Amino acid sequence: MTTATSGTATSGMANSGMAMADDGENSQKQLGERRETFDGFISATKWAVILVALALILMAVFLV
Repeated sequence: MTTATSGTATSGMANSGMAMADDGENSQKQLGERRETFDGFISATKWAVILVALALILMAVFLV
């Protein structure tokens, strides 16, 4: 549920105490943190796919 107050949209829930990034420095920091998280996720996904493929290849060789 959203309500308009003073031209800004707010949720019906109380503010959790986290300030929004208004300045360029803080938003750049958040962007960098998100980029690091995304890069870590992509790396972990890549290695998971490689390990699953390797397991399937080994199963095909030794179990068939």
